[in-house]
Amino acid sequence: MTKTIEDLFFYAVFAADLIVILQIIFFFKITALNKVLWSILLYCLLNSTVNILSSNINSISSHYILLVLFTSLEYLLFSTIFYYSIKSNKFKKLIIVFSFLFLILITINFLYGKHKNYDSLSIGVETILVMVYCFYYLYEQMNDLSTSFIYHRYHFWIAIGILIYLGGSFFIYIFADKVDNSILDDYWFLTYAFYIVKNIFFLIGIGHLISQSKQSTLSRVKPYTN
Repeated sequence: MTKTIEDLFFYAVFAADLIVILQIIFFFKITALNKVLWSILLYCLLNSTVNILSSNINSISSHYILLVLFTSLEYLLFSTIFYYSIKSNKFKKLIIVFSFLFLILITINFLYGKHKNYDSLSIGVETILVMVYCFYYLYEQMNDLSTSFIYHRYHFWIAIGILIYLGGSFFIYIFADKVDNSILDDYWFLTYAFYIVKNIFFLIGIGHLISQSKQSTLSRVKPYTN
């Protein structure tokens, strides 16, 4: 993969984050109290910051520390999204327990594991846990027909975006430490592509929330009659 194409995807990811951030900020009156959207906002800011920092880091040790920190925060933000989207209190408690265990695992792996360019173990566990949360969310939503169709719910689109991103990037991250860098460079652009697709689904989901909020506001306005 040429350097030019790689740079193009890098800037495309940055632009995808920026668009989501601007959408949330522009409709701040609607999104301000929504904890799911706050998690998305923080995640986009985190990803952009890490991408900028990682592009200026040459040390393997420093890059590994940055990656471990990003993996931890990414997991916590994704877990927060599903925590507030899932209705079952029992499953919410499981998310808290699994999150606690995951943080223990990532700490032990950081202290006693080998520092490489990518922490495949932590990323793999993170992906599996978040995908479990996502599948449970979808199962719960598909069995809840009390309000509207599943595709009318904004968090459905957010969940699908996360599922596509993690599922599509899973094997690339898992084998990142086991293949030559030349091979990895040929396929790394796919992680950027899946990330951009995820943000497109985020935009659709946020758009649904904004549209529904506006319709709800208009329905409460009583027309003036003389």
